[in-house]
Amino acid sequence: MKAIKLFTILGLICSLVGCGLMDGLNEQSLSGYYEGTFERFVDGNSAGVADVSINFEGFNFNGLSEEPRYPVICAGNYSIKRKTISFSNTCIFTADFDWTLILSGDWRIEEAGENLTLSKSGGKVVDRYRLTKVE
Repeated sequence: MKAIKLFTILGLICSLVGCGLMDGLNEQSLSGYYEGTFERFVDGNSAGVADVSINFEGFNFNGLSEEPRYPVICAGNYSIKRKTISFSNTCIFTADFDWTLILSGDWRIEEAGENLTLSKSGGKVVDRYRLTKVE
């Protein structure tokens, strides 16, 4: 009888971990105002660093960069599944700049205390946000 209870509890824990519910990263732990930097690497070389700020509240985000259109954060909503954060940007943009600089799509997310790192790679380009929770 004890073995059945033990296996049931272990099975439940494994299910929770497998669903990403015990990853330690969720909307409540992410909520807050963050400041940091954005940097794009092309073929391993930095294309420049920009100071950025992002506010996460509920399942919504908004933010800005000190550099015009590098990157473009604007506003929208997000979801988290395991180690991936998916951004859906709800702003309207003109066609006269590099749309790959818009905060949207799937990003790998790593959390270490008050620090967040968001990274995305495609071909020879790697984008990285390094953020620290301010409030």
